[in-house]
Amino acid sequence: LAQVWVPILSQDNKIILTTQEQPYSVMHSKFDLLRYRTLSTAYVFPSEKTSDSTSASHLGLPGRVFSSRAPEWTPNVQFYDSSEYLRIREAARCDVKGLVAVPVLDPSSRSCLAVIELVTNVEKVEFGSEIGIICSALQ
Repeated sequence: LAQVWVPILSQDNKIILTTQEQPYSVMHSKFDLLRYRTLSTAYVFPSEKTSDSTSASHLGLPGRVFSSRAPEWTPNVQFYDSSEYLRIREAARCDVKGLVAVPVLDPSSRSCLAVIELVTNVEKVEFGSEIGIICSALQ
């Protein structure tokens, strides 16, 4: 599954990240990943820490990647606890394991425009080829 998280302005004038109504791609035979995609659309994540009481983990993975402008990956999201990966229950139900999230940066300002998230059903240690494909596609 590949899905895009983009910043939008919420009703209370805060920038949040959503994947709802955004492009995604999933293999036709991966019904569990399609279900995970559907469950992910119900989530929104803050784009930055808003107070001292909001830790980086409460940004969720898309929010951490967006605010830090640095990729994050794991061979298995089951290694996270529920405060670090807010969709952990959904991930377990949909057999989500390997994940990489990459920021899309504006080349001139270095500001983050979006986050691309790749999700697999297998434990995956090396995401080099996938990162290469994303970089080529964005160019």
